Amino acid sequence: MTVEQIEIRKILNQMLADNGINRETIKDIIKDCIDERVDKALKHFENKSDGYFANMDDRIQEGLDRLVKREIEIQAKEAVRAKVGYFFNNITVNVELNPPTEKGGEE
Repeated sequence: MTVEQIEIRKILNQMLADNGINRETIKDIIKDCIDERVDKALKHFENKSDGYFANMDDRIQEGLDRLVKREIEIQAKEAVRAKVGYFFNNITVNVELNPPTEKGGEE
């Protein structure tokens, strides 16, 4: 720091001390200011998004409903595929060929 900066710092410290402001009071002032701004921001956020929070339960329920529906569809498809696969795996086809006769049909 330059000599000028040191002198300005000393003058400011003296001015603050004359008015009863030290490091602890500055911390308290800053904390109060931050708390006030946070409260104000939260109130603004609540007011702005009140509809969003009011419908939060509905949104959660809709999301769960979609997940359950999708899972049921997946399970149903898998069950049908398994049953159809089992059915087609158990089909046997017998083909008998009869020699042709003079009439061209069966005897």
